[in-house]
Amino acid sequence: MSRISHAAVTAATALAAVTVAASPASAWTGGSTSAGLSSPIEMLVGTARTTCLSSTLSGTITASGALSITSALFANCMHAIGSITVFAQNLPWSSYLSGGLTALAGVRLNIATCIYGGNLTGTYTGSASPVAASFSGTLTKVSGPLYCPNTTTFSSAYVFTGPGL
Repeated sequence: MSRISHAAVTAATALAAVTVAASPASAWTGGSTSAGLSSPIEMLVGTARTTCLSSTLSGTITASGALSITSALFANCMHAIGSITVFAQNLPWSSYLSGGLTALAGVRLNIATCIYGGNLTGTYTGSASPVAASFSGTLTKVSGPLYCPNTTTFSSAYVFTGPGL
């Protein structure tokens, strides 16, 4: 084999090795997982900002990255008028972690008697526990008094941990 051919084969082999080593893990362990906030939740309800300083998500993840969020708790939530309550509804929410992308489907939140629903999208980093994920999007009013705005924007960042990752 000529030196040029040998060099080309060596370079191609090295590139293939680097490509395989850089590929993200495509399978999770599977099992339970939970997440806590890594920064406050920000919601813009009409023109008023709502912030939640504490939130936990918990559920299960499959080896293929399908998540089922069976519990979502929110605490220390403040609005322009003072402290408010935020409750999760319509659980479980479905989600996934795949290829750096994530989403929460079927989200429904009761924000001080105004109920909003929809889907959130985001990204994640990490291929094992801990995994940092962010979710954002616009939720639409499902029900509530006339003073409830038609939409709310939602932004959050969580860190998932647990044996399922």
